[in-house]
Amino acid sequence: LVTVFAAFERALAPGPFGHRWTIASGAALGLALLSRFSSMLILPILLLVTVLDARLAGGHRRRRLGVVILMGLLLVHLGYAVIATGGNPPDGGFRQSLPLSLFPLAHPSSSGKLLSEPLTSMEASPSLRWLPIPLPRLYLEGVDLARYKNLHIEGPGYLNGSLSSSGWWSWYLLALLMKGTLPFLLLAAIGMALWILRNGAHRRELLYVALPAVCLFGLVTALTRAQIGLRYILPVFPFLCLAGGQAAVAFDTLCNLVRHVCRRGS
Repeated sequence: LVTVFAAFERALAPGPFGHRWTIASGAALGLALLSRFSSMLILPILLLVTVLDARLAGGHRRRRLGVVILMGLLLVHLGYAVIATGGNPPDGGFRQSLPLSLFPLAHPSSSGKLLSEPLTSMEASPSLRWLPIPLPRLYLEGVDLARYKNLHIEGPGYLNGSLSSSGWWSWYLLALLMKGTLPFLLLAAIGMALWILRNGAHRRELLYVALPAVCLFGLVTALTRAQIGLRYILPVFPFLCLAGGQAAVAFDTLCNLVRHVCRRGS
């Protein structure tokens, strides 16, 4: 949420203020990537939002987005460099798994071969293993292990009395409807509807709040096989809260209008 909010302010702010928000967005992206592997889903969403933001000229789009991604990746490398230099095992395994290179798949692993596709095939290929990837080897190993566990170890999923090892497309939607409180869901739905109906005046809010929420929800649904908890879509909730806030403001404005009319009528 902080990454997208900083990107929103970056698009609005002119001159030096825009540069500050660009740096803030990059820093937030780096911290997000360090905190959870699933934060990588932010990258295509940031790209899509930036491309669709008509107020940003083409050159500004590319430069600002490039700085944001570069800062985020730099923080990831710095974070894993701290891991490599502090608290190393006696055999120096971490140090060996973190070479300063754009070709992490071509370097030896500290924990064995990669387990999940497409990383397994890329590492085994004489040519693809030299594909430049601007992430530390240890980070890729973490992503690979999380992906492998979701595909082959976690689960099966449970929904309405049924078990499934392949999951359901409707699982997260139904879990959200079942576990979310009715006022929260109602306010979020009304807020989203208001943004869509007032697209001309609130296009940017729709772009930076509704679109990331929908994209995150869709990507998590498509990429997780073991649907074992609502926590996988928790990053969607802040955006739903913002939409609910929009509905609450509209409701407060309507109440003030009704009170004003009643006072004048009396």
